Amino acid sequence: MSTTSRDREFAIAELAEEAVEISDVGVLGIRMRLTSGACATIVGDGYPVNFHHAESLPNAYSGLILASLLVGAATLATPGHGFTAGHNVAASDRVLESCGLLERYYSRFGPKLT
Repeated sequence: MSTTSRDREFAIAELAEEAVEISDVGVLGIRMRLTSGACATIVGDGYPVNFHHAESLPNAYSGLILASLLVGAATLATPGHGFTAGHNVAASDRVLESCGLLERYYSRFGPKLT
């Protein structure tokens, strides 16, 4: 079972070459009986289970998260950024509020800010 990214992590084609039997087990994924006698169930057809048959984290949110990480990295790379070690929610909020990212996100995806 994969849980880390949108990319496939398993050599499914190679496993299939070694399989003597492959069966579809519906939304669970696929099952392969290998020449060794072992049975392998590839949950989610090898895709991460948090993206399989659902968009558990909408793409609009993941774009906002990645953009926020970029803003954070750029901020921390700036001399005199003012952050200290640890988690500082208020300072993080100030950076995100001042860069315009949230306003652009909300103007595109809503809700409208008042």
